[in-house]
Amino acid sequence: MKMAAEKWQQVREIFDVALRHVPEERASFVHEVCAGDKALLTEVESLLNSLDRSESFMETPAVEKVAKHVLAEQRQLSKGQLLNHYKIIRQLGGH
Repeated sequence: MKMAAEKWQQVREIFDVALRHVPEERASFVHEVCAGDKALLTEVESLLNSLDRSESFMETPAVEKVAKHVLAEQRQLSKGQLLNHYKIIRQLGGH
């Protein structure tokens, strides 16, 4: 059965907020938020269980390690600086 995009968005939002809770409080938070919607509860719990299994298999999920490594290597390039065989002329955008 394919999940509707709106329902998947709701699952994702609840999952993201649940991750901000300490692991001991996640289940009660999810049960409270999903009260009455068994399908929503099942999907969110499934994602949380997958995360728990991955953390017990590996201390930190590989994606997280890679992301930290990439972010650590990011640096601000300056005008005139070389990156491989490319010369930085100017910044195009920023945040």
